[in-house]
Amino acid sequence: MISVDENEHAHLVCLLEQIFRGWDITSVTIVHNPRGIQGDNFSVTNDFAVFVTPPGAKVIALRQLADDAPRETRFRVWGDQSDRSQGRKCFYPIYVQDDRVVGFGDVPPADFHPPHAFQDLGDGKYEVWPLDNAGAEKKWRNERKTVESVLHLLRPEWSKEKLQIRIDKDTAAHKTVWTGARYDAGSHGKRLLTTLGVAFDYPKSLYTMRDILFACTGDRKDAVILDYFAGSGTTLHAACLLNAEDGGARRCVLITNNEVAAKSAMTLRKQGQHPGDDAYEAQGISESVTMPRCRAAITGVLPDGKPLAGDYESGRPRHSGFVENCEFFRLDYLNPDKVELGRSFDALHPLLWLRAGARSARPKKLNSRKGFVVVEDAGYAVVFDEAAIRELIAALNAADGVDHVFLRTDSEDAYAEMCELLGRVITTERLYGDYLNEFRHGVPTTP
Repeated sequence: MISVDENEHAHLVCLLEQIFRGWDITSVTIVHNPRGIQGDNFSVTNDFAVFVTPPGAKVIALRQLADDAPRETRFRVWGDQSDRSQGRKCFYPIYVQDDRVVGFGDVPPADFHPPHAFQDLGDGKYEVWPLDNAGAEKKWRNERKTVESVLHLLRPEWSKEKLQIRIDKDTAAHKTVWTGARYDAGSHGKRLLTTLGVAFDYPKSLYTMRDILFACTGDRKDAVILDYFAGSGTTLHAACLLNAEDGGARRCVLITNNEVAAKSAMTLRKQGQHPGDDAYEAQGISESVTMPRCRAAITGVLPDGKPLAGDYESGRPRHSGFVENCEFFRLDYLNPDKVELGRSFDALHPLLWLRAGARSARPKKLNSRKGFVVVEDAGYAVVFDEAAIRELIAALNAADGVDHVFLRTDSEDAYAEMCELLGRVITTERLYGDYLNEFRHGVPTTP
């Protein structure tokens, strides 16, 4: 999904058509500024969410209908693509008794043709087929193998002495125009950020991103969401909100630079501050907007300790935060010579923590004076000195839940011997002396 305004929408769609040949490209119009931004000829009120989906694949989750939305419709399909020949598995009898649907029959052979749309079977029981008023054979909305899942939504209805089956829908496909107060970028974007203690010129509505993420991951509650142009961090905030709503375990990766706005950069330079200086970097988008917004949303408190004011649309207090965790990583250039000499390990340590599953708060620094270190909470250990392997094994016997060991050695024989001593219940991974290359290409191995 790509968000874009009207200036680049046409170019983006053309580019996507070249890259994703044969895929489905759908532009959803989102009215994010009902007040409008005045142009020369038009007042612009919308931007676009462009969805790229595999051809013919059902990957967009159905939306929940609002309480006041019309829900009832005929279970028999009508219009185009409604004939029995266009859905053989959707042609079967439905049984009604005591004014409720009680069961379903099997799909009949192709040469079977029911004489009537419904038949009285006696004792208040009826058999209903998807035939139209002219007797033409049509189809039901669901195939026989899936219709049981909507039994609770089906109900019979008598109309002009005819028995029909209706369905009370609770979900529907997303429309291609999204309107309503929840998408207002002023109310649920800029003003929301004020309550979170940060300022940002053009944030999206939190609920715009929530609905986008639901459309993409509503049926995949363990999805990994990547936003490589993080801005104010709305995507992560929306992922937390969605997880809280449906009990999901979605993970979110945000990527951003720490660019300083041009006007602020000019002022800082006049003050003698330059890129890399703490005062300069503190004004960058990552340090001044993205990171504090994410912290405040998850913890429910501002940097000064005050609880967040207001509630989410669901009534959830903002100060309650979310049962989530968040880590911030800085991507730097490392001197490969120092890495090869083993002098940059602390800078690379976060990669070990991630590789082992990121199961606890990230340790900030490892103390390797004994030739090894055990990070019990995170479930891993690191051996820096081959001679320390037996001491490590003794330490592991006293630890609980450590199942991943990184072994630093350039010797194939030493690695094999240490793996044998550790046993098969431990996942091992080899770190060469030049372990930067191991992070580029290495994969976990189990002896």
